[in-house]
Amino acid sequence: MAYSLGNTTMQALWLPTTREVKYKAKQAVDSFCVRAGDVLQAGIVYSGELTSLSVAGFAVLNVVFACGWLAVASGLRRRLQARATSLQPAQL
Repeated sequence: MAYSLGNTTMQALWLPTTREVKYKAKQAVDSFCVRAGDVLQAGIVYSGELTSLSVAGFAVLNVVFACGWLAVASGLRRRLQARATSLQPAQL
């Protein structure tokens, strides 16, 4: 998924930011947060294996995480729209 719609969407999140923020914060996100997500994913799979989670159990867990991700994406969208609206010049 790193080279599909997910990557394009992740890069689009940086569009409303300044050049300085892109080059400073983006480095931290790309290096730390993405790797932390990889470690978290490995921990979830390892925990599922330890608890003998079935394929159906992993599927349910995946749906729960997907719903959480959609909630986060929706919240980010609302914040981005609010910011874009506040930056537009007043219309008469």
